[in-house]
Amino acid sequence: MIWEQQSRVIIQATDLSENGIERCAEYLPPSATLDNHSSYGDYQVTLKHREVKDRYAISTLVLKRVDGEESRELTHYWYKWPEAGVPAEEAPIIAMLLEARSSLKSYSLEQANELREKSATLETSMDADGSKAEAGSTSSHEINGNISSRSGTRSQQGPLTVHCSPGTGRTGTIIASDMAIRSLETPKRSVDIPQLVYYVRRGRASAVQTKEQYEFIYKVASMYAAKITNLSNDN
Repeated sequence: MIWEQQSRVIIQATDLSENGIERCAEYLPPSATLDNHSSYGDYQVTLKHREVKDRYAISTLVLKRVDGEESRELTHYWYKWPEAGVPAEEAPIIAMLLEARSSLKSYSLEQANELREKSATLETSMDADGSKAEAGSTSSHEINGNISSRSGTRSQQGPLTVHCSPGTGRTGTIIASDMAIRSLETPKRSVDIPQLVYYVRRGRASAVQTKEQYEFIYKVASMYAAKITNLSNDN
C-alpha cells in the first residue's frame, strides 16, 4: 500500500505489543547502524537515521523494490501513545504533526522537481527529433499546485499514512487533530470539531472511539489556537 499509493510519511500510534497482546507487526529495522535492513516480500526497508524526541521518534527510511532499481525515501513518526487513555500533553502531538507536514511538503517539492527534469528532458528530445507541439498545447507549468507537463501528467503527492492497531480510535484522533490545526490556520481561524469527526468517521467507521479521545482533539485545537494567537500578538 505504501508503495502503490506513493505515501512518503507514516505516523504510527501503537507499540508492537500492549498489555501482553501483539498490536502491530515490526516493520522497521531495529538499528540504523547494525542490522539496518529488513525484507518483506518484494520490498526492502533500510533504516538510515533515527532521532528520538519528546514522546515520539523520527526514522528516515529507504523503501526499495528488490526486483528493480527504484527506491524512495520515507519518514516514519512513531508516537508513544499510552496503553490506556490519551496522551497527558498536547504539545508533543502538535509538534509531531507540524514536523510531519514539513516532511510532506519537502517530498512534494522533490517530486515536482523530478517531474520538471523529466519534462525538460522530454522537450529536449522532441526538439532534437524535429517534433513540434500541437497547437494550443502547453509546456510544463503549475495547475492548482501540481506540476503539469505537456503530456498532461501531474505529480502525485502520496497521502499521509496514519495507523494504530485497528486504525480507528487513535488514528481517527490524530487525523482529526491534524485537520483541526489546519482549519485554525485558515483566514477564519475557526474549527468545527463535531463536523471534523463526522467527516473522519465517514471515511473510517468508529474513528475517535472514546469521550477522552474526543476531548483530546478539543485540547489540541485550544493549545494550537493559543499558540498562533500569541505569535500574531508578538508580531
